[in-house]
Amino acid sequence: MSDADLRRHNRYTWMLIAFSALAIFFMAQQSRADITITDAFVILNNGSGNTYYKATGSSQNTSFNGLTVSINLLSSPSVTLAGGQTKTTASNGDYQNSSNYENLYYRFYDSSTTAGGYTTVTESFLASQPAYPNYIWETTSANASLVSSSTASGTYYLDAYFAGNGSNFTTSQQFWTSSANTVGSSTSPQRATYTLFYGATTTGTQASAFTGTGYFNFNGSGQTYTLNAANTYTGQTQIDAVVYLGNGGNSSNAGLTLAGTTTFANTLTANQSAGSGTRTITKSDATSQTMSGAITLNNLTTFDVASGGSLTLSGVVGGTNSFTKSGLGTMTLSGSSANTFSVGTVTVSAGTLILNKSANTSAIAGRPVDIASGATLRTDAAGQIRPSPWLVAEASS
Repeated sequence: MSDADLRRHNRYTWMLIAFSALAIFFMAQQSRADITITDAFVILNNGSGNTYYKATGSSQNTSFNGLTVSINLLSSPSVTLAGGQTKTTASNGDYQNSSNYENLYYRFYDSSTTAGGYTTVTESFLASQPAYPNYIWETTSANASLVSSSTASGTYYLDAYFAGNGSNFTTSQQFWTSSANTVGSSTSPQRATYTLFYGATTTGTQASAFTGTGYFNFNGSGQTYTLNAANTYTGQTQIDAVVYLGNGGNSSNAGLTLAGTTTFANTLTANQSAGSGTRTITKSDATSQTMSGAITLNNLTTFDVASGGSLTLSGVVGGTNSFTKSGLGTMTLSGSSANTFSVGTVTVSAGTLILNKSANTSAIAGRPVDIASGATLRTDAAGQIRPSPWLVAEASS
């Protein structure tokens, strides 16, 4: 290559480097997309109008991220995602118009399942408000139903994030995105948590089956709520009031069935006043469970404990009647306070009854005890039957 050719080659090389540097510079300027989200809101309608929950910004609105809501599915609930609102500001000559976009992305799902994809809510451009370089985008017409009375119980997540784009102008409108024009992301969304449960406080009967992973709570002292559907809910059954098995002269049968290992801490009365009929408390599975509340026996009551199961009464058993222990499982009378039930015969018709109150504390206060053939009465501490009762052991056949 001659010297002249070499000089021409070097000039072309430097020109190419210069043009490349300029192109990179202008691309960097164009891709800066200086649009920043200053405020963003998830708009929810909880049945009484739209509420704007803050995703970002300085407003005093309730924050969306970390929001926790408990909803009673028996109260005819309604939760609808109405839409979203985004406020932005531009700088360095960038701008937005109706050809750009700002979107809310959301998903609502049971936390015990795998999260699905996001649904896009497109916000409408409401022009410069109050003036350039500030913009506002909003929609309130998405009307996506999230919760109704037919929704299964359980814990649900509402995930949401915001994203949009901005523009700058060369020979035509250019579109760019940037991290400043986002709130959250698909992999790191903002999250509200909803706990859906069944709750009753007055006498009634369920209208449809209870489903899902949530719980049923009854808090109605002296009331009766009837569960008579093919329920499949897997959460707790919570009774936060005095439980009456038969009440006010009720002569029909009444019962309470326990399963699992959760402590039943409620006060329980077998017949609040006069009445006949059987009163049965059933421990239905082969697990260990405790009834820690006071139990009042105003009617002869049967404790039926399934084979392999264990039921412990650790509170005071009082009242004007007695009980029968049935079923092949084990029942234990424990605790530090004496039992005070005062009438009738304690019958052990099957399985094992263990007396394990604190030493010299009456588990059976001088009542006759009838032990059927094959059944067992066992004392695990001293002074459990005070004063000594009549013991009747039936002969084996």
